[in-house]
Amino acid sequence: MDATTIRWFGPEPFARMCEPQNRSCTPTAPCAWCEQFFGEDDSGLLMPCLTRDGAIYMPWHQDCFLRTISGSVAHQEQRCSCFGGTEPDEDPGLSKREQAEQAVKLWRKR
Repeated sequence: MDATTIRWFGPEPFARMCEPQNRSCTPTAPCAWCEQFFGEDDSGLLMPCLTRDGAIYMPWHQDCFLRTISGSVAHQEQRCSCFGGTEPDEDPGLSKREQAEQAVKLWRKR
C-alpha cells in the first residue's frame, strides 16, 4: 500500500471505498479533528498527509472527517457568518466530537 491510499478502520466497512485490503487496526493516536482517542468500536479513516518529515497517516473518526465536508450545524442552517449570520460555527456547550456527530446527523437527514 502506498502513501496515497486512504485506509479505514472499525468493526465493519461503512462505505464503498472500504476495500478489505485497505483495512487497518484502530489507531492509538488521537483524532486529527476532535483530538479524542479511538475506541475499539469506532469507525474512521487514516488519511495520507504530507509533512516536512514525509508522508504520514492522520486518523479521523468517521463523523469528524465528514464534518469537514458538511460544515457545522450553524453553517448548514445558514446561521453563520458565511451567510451573513452572527452565530458562531461551533456550539461551545459540546465537544468537537459531539459537534461533528450533530453536524453529520443533520447532513444525513437532508
